[in-house]
Amino acid sequence: EGHVDAVEDRQEGGIVHVDGRPVEAAWVFDSVTQDGADGTAARLTFTGWVVETPADAFDPAVPTLMDFRTPQDGDVRFLYVLPSGPRRALVEHTRFGPGTPVGGEAALRDYLTGVLRAGDYRVLRQEGGRLPLRPPPRRPTTGHVLPIGVAGGMLKASTGYAYGRIQRDSASVTRSLVRYGHPFALPTGRRRHAYLDAVLLDVVTAEPDRLQRAFLRLFARNPGDRVLRFLDEDTSLTQEALLVATLPPSPFARAMARRLAAGPAHRRS
Repeated sequence: EGHVDAVEDRQEGGIVHVDGRPVEAAWVFDSVTQDGADGTAARLTFTGWVVETPADAFDPAVPTLMDFRTPQDGDVRFLYVLPSGPRRALVEHTRFGPGTPVGGEAALRDYLTGVLRAGDYRVLRQEGGRLPLRPPPRRPTTGHVLPIGVAGGMLKASTGYAYGRIQRDSASVTRSLVRYGHPFALPTGRRRHAYLDAVLLDVVTAEPDRLQRAFLRLFARNPGDRVLRFLDEDTSLTQEALLVATLPPSPFARAMARRLAAGPAHRRS
């Protein structure tokens, strides 16, 4: 354990410098992210509390995925609630947008008292973070260092989902090591999903106030399980066309036009 100062990929293997000491390895799996170093315009920021209430306030069988009953302030802001019992839940405030956000804790207090009417709740644990929303980087296919996790492009740019994708990617890395003796025989994502993510990121950056209506229409006009499969890139082209057809067309058409005007390099990013 220690602070990773640098990671090197050399012909004979990988070297990780930990507190000034080089550690050699045949393979290095690097999950360190450099948020902000690449000029990422959009971020997903979250602030969460695990709370306990004096009386029953939650239904353990019913999670809340997107509740927009919070001030938007020109961004996309919503809360979700994951109950673990009738008196305990994780309540999370999430924001999509550019710039540095403030007010997550105040929004949680307002939501717990004004919307959930949770009474004299107690905060048991706090969490928070900031994730860069960007198209996935190209991963190396040779060498001795493989980016994984968010650094390996496993964070879906349009949703901030990563956990399930990381698990599937880790299993693919393992299969590649067992079968080929290296970790690079990995499946590639569908190009249409990367394109849809890029278009939505454009809307997040240029017209964030339009996304609330888009998300509401997506869930209101489609079966919930289909929407969740779409967000996890597990739908067919036909299903995706039906979903996209329910979205408000104007902001996404403008985003596609902006990408076309920016040229091929921008469309590949």
